[in-house]
Amino acid sequence: FFDGKTTVIDHLVSTVISNNLGLEKFWDDMPSVRDANKLSLEEFQLSIQELQTGAKNIENVLNAESIALTDESSKPSKIFLDKLVPFYSTCTTEINDLKKLFDSSVGTAHRLSSFFAEDVKTNSSTIFGV
Repeated sequence: FFDGKTTVIDHLVSTVISNNLGLEKFWDDMPSVRDANKLSLEEFQLSIQELQTGAKNIENVLNAESIALTDESSKPSKIFLDKLVPFYSTCTTEINDLKKLFDSSVGTAHRLSSFFAEDVKTNSSTIFGV
């Protein structure tokens, strides 16, 4: 059990199965509960970084188009900016909210690991979701 690889959850499952407590059929009593999926925190982090990079690219386009507005033939740029600025504003707000939610989820995952006497450093790369 204390080999550094077996988690508390692994140990509990093994104990339940080896002692034939009948709890392994727990899900038979809960047919409406969806299966949990193991979710990679690193993949989430990378996705958020990609979104942030995309938003930065939009910001660069906005800046370039704003500079182009000084030209006499800039009506297309004005129309483009009128559409893109509200999108960019919503986009950055949503990405920031997503980042805060992700950070909160990571904190919760760490607290849960700690609660179950897991080493946060070795057990913090995945969470379970439904």
